[in-house]
Amino acid sequence: MDFIEEHVLGMLLAVGLGLLVGLQREWVPGKPIGLRSFALISAIGGMSGILARDFGGWLIAAGFVGVSAAVLAHGWLLAREEPVGGMTTELAAMAMFLVGTLATADYAVLAVILGGGVTLLLYFKNPLHSLIEHIAPHEFAAIARFVLLSMVILPVLPDRTVGPYDVLNPHTTWVMVVLIVSINLFGYIALKFARGNGSALLTGVLGGIVSSTATTVSFANRARDQARVAPLAVVIILIACGLVYPRMLVEVGAVARALLPSLAGPALVMLALFLAVAAASLLRLGTRGIDIDEPGNPAELTIAVTFAALFSLVLLVSAAAQHHFGTTALYPVAFLSGLTDVDAITLSTAGLFEQGRVAADDAWRVIFVASLANLVFKGGIVAVIGGTALRNALLPRLAGLLVAGIAIVFAWP
Repeated sequence: MDFIEEHVLGMLLAVGLGLLVGLQREWVPGKPIGLRSFALISAIGGMSGILARDFGGWLIAAGFVGVSAAVLAHGWLLAREEPVGGMTTELAAMAMFLVGTLATADYAVLAVILGGGVTLLLYFKNPLHSLIEHIAPHEFAAIARFVLLSMVILPVLPDRTVGPYDVLNPHTTWVMVVLIVSINLFGYIALKFARGNGSALLTGVLGGIVSSTATTVSFANRARDQARVAPLAVVIILIACGLVYPRMLVEVGAVARALLPSLAGPALVMLALFLAVAAASLLRLGTRGIDIDEPGNPAELTIAVTFAALFSLVLLVSAAAQHHFGTTALYPVAFLSGLTDVDAITLSTAGLFEQGRVAADDAWRVIFVASLANLVFKGGIVAVIGGTALRNALLPRLAGLLVAGIAIVFAWP
């Protein structure tokens, strides 16, 4: 764990920052270097810093001189209007020299990771540039603000509990924000790649990763306006709702790994039920093409701050209910919170379990009740705005899954 924290995570941070700066440079006309070159430069700097611990600071100086010489020579050739390409190959060669040094300096695992990373960076040239074309300036601005504010805010937030019931920790709260936005951002970027290149089923699944509620609203609206879309909307909404359960497992695994064995069984059974119902509905469909409404950017700062406030509120209310009325009071709190957001109650309950305030049997059931409440909320969305065709096809399926979920809560050992 010390190795991973000190070296691997440090290199990931270095490369990530290089990608961030390189992404911004891609929009500058006549730029001398771009996305992949900045990532490689950061990787060379990171490796030089690691190796300097064993071989001396001259390695950092040598790396800086080498990179500077390559960049200046490249810029000089461009200024002379020579027909030169990018400098990715030259930087990759320098990076692999340092990877070779790592491999012989007791950093074999890191060398394998970086060697594979450089290979992927070179191989995925076209997809990376395609991603840049799909990211609008305002989306990059939101991502950049979130990244920068996270790096500034997280290290300075006090890592201690404050306020009543001794459960609010500013540092932990912001870590939860980073976790949730990271999950949403993964789905959002994947949706950018998939748009126009795959079936509506794929884009619907990725939309569900970003926000299952937004996906439900999008396809309910579409099915209301176009009844022919209803069969496809049934499948996509079922999958989006089912994705709540693997998402819960990821969140619990990040906060309270000891709770995973208790939650995994019920969550995987419920996911299997959703997928089985969706698969049965899918068999009736042919391949169809339809666009999904693009969700809002999950990296907007307002989303992060709103979630932080919601997480703190749910955690405080849960702790107060448990303190004054016992564990049983957590269930109505979970139901009310889960109607609109499962993430907050999942993370707060996992945190209470990690602190020893809630037993595992109660913790997973509280989280599960929140997921069922969210299913009720999505059923209400379908009932109100989905149109007759979607209501008749989807609501009986959702009702059956809700009954199955309730049975799991009461019957699971």
